[in-house]
Amino acid sequence: MTSNGGYGWMLVVLCASLAENAALAHLLRAGMPSMGLVACVPDQRESTCLLALQSGIDAWFTPDASEQLVVATMFSLLRRMGGVDPLVLPGADSSGWQLVDHAWKLQLPSGEQVTLTTLERAFMLALTSCEGRSATHEQLTSTMGLHDVAAGAEIGRERISVMVSRLRRKVKALGAELPVRSLHGKGYLFNGPMP
Repeated sequence: MTSNGGYGWMLVVLCASLAENAALAHLLRAGMPSMGLVACVPDQRESTCLLALQSGIDAWFTPDASEQLVVATMFSLLRRMGGVDPLVLPGADSSGWQLVDHAWKLQLPSGEQVTLTTLERAFMLALTSCEGRSATHEQLTSTMGLHDVAAGAEIGRERISVMVSRLRRKVKALGAELPVRSLHGKGYLFNGPMP
């Protein structure tokens, strides 16, 4: 890997209080501007996100975030830093469905690609990284940042349902069927072949 100031790729995860994380991030950013900073924040309110950004924190997660989301957040930051891309494995078979271009595109087995929106990307990453490639509504709404919707979990489920319908139409326009199945009120399953 390319060197980053002689130290290699540096990524720091801050897990103290918001005020302590912000203060430490400010000091680290001043001393090593190219360091990647990920922090635990208490919530996703705008004031919290603003403090994180203004302190120099690159990415964050809440205490109730799954281990998968925390790891995906760190890998996302590493990719932006020019480090690694865990979604592109050397020598991977190109047959089947794939997430390419840092998971911003869904590649069909035919090789054609569908550009994903932010929500579609989060949905596909969550679904394909879960065991058995299936996830509950609760897992999906949390991972996709829809669990804070003021009107409750039902609105989050409806947004996912609408998003899945739109994604199916995009794939159908290319002459294929999206291999995502609804699990009768429980969640969703991706049952297509992936390398």
